[in-house]
Amino acid sequence: MLTGGSAWLDAGNTIEFVSSTIGMYALNNSNDAIAAFNSGTPVNSIDPIQGEGVFIFKAITGTAPEDIYYGMIMVKDVSPNVSVSFEYRIGNMYAHLQIIK
Repeated sequence: MLTGGSAWLDAGNTIEFVSSTIGMYALNNSNDAIAAFNSGTPVNSIDPIQGEGVFIFKAITGTAPEDIYYGMIMVKDVSPNVSVSFEYRIGNMYAHLQIIK
């Protein structure tokens, strides 16, 4: 299962996920991803082998608009009860580019 880390969540941060598709990931369009997230049913944790293994996430780290991050995760490999490797894309606002670095 993928979820926010306990220390990160205890600091007041949140993360939610909505299941998506490989097609949405390939489009790499943050506006479409945000619209899909908002029309979906967010959950606090995800099973990496569920559906197509692609999820849109929304992370909130504060109260300012730039503290809201949207992105997408695509699961690449899963070893049950051992590890998960994934690729992700983040950055719905220009200011997030500094965080990606």
